[in-house]
Amino acid sequence: MMKTPAFILVLLLLGCCCCCYSYANDHKVSRPSNGDESIINIGVIVDMGSWTGQVVQSCIKMATSDFYNINTQYKTRIALHWKDSKGDSLHFIAAALDLLENLEVQAIIVSDISDEELFLARLADEVNVPLLSFSSISSLNEHPYFIQVAEDENNEFRGIAAFIEDAFNWRSFVFLYEDTDDARQVQTYIYDISRENHLDIASNCSIS
Repeated sequence: MMKTPAFILVLLLLGCCCCCYSYANDHKVSRPSNGDESIINIGVIVDMGSWTGQVVQSCIKMATSDFYNINTQYKTRIALHWKDSKGDSLHFIAAALDLLENLEVQAIIVSDISDEELFLARLADEVNVPLLSFSSISSLNEHPYFIQVAEDENNEFRGIAAFIEDAFNWRSFVFLYEDTDDARQVQTYIYDISRENHLDIASNCSIS
């Protein structure tokens, strides 16, 4: 059975795609002559050489396949166009421009987005193409087409705290985190939730 977050992702994609019909004259939506199906082109940019990129690629493919296996009546079909960012901002930007200019996608999914790449949110606004990101960087109000679909870190850390307390009966722990902007940004959640659950952070260590 398809995981709930994956199911929601596909529904969100379809919702974004349905909005595209309101300006279909400006964005090419492929409609086969037999009228049976409408093809929606979706771009996906991931670092295919990384573990995260490979997991995202696998999960999106499985989610899309499972969704259509369950909902065979759907006539709107998502066509995924994959681009490899190679973990580099320049490759990321080039991939996004190629998807927009040459493939004329109706939405773009990115597994992560750095501060340097956030200008893509402005570009998405200009061309009215939704940009969906799994990054924990907050969606900015001034960019209506930039949509964050990451899990709520607050709920995630509450679950971790409960696991530490109930499963192991620990009262203190060592906090290991990746030395990235995202990880540093969510440290506040860890400290606040730890205090709420009377857990002590014995020490913390960043991993670069």
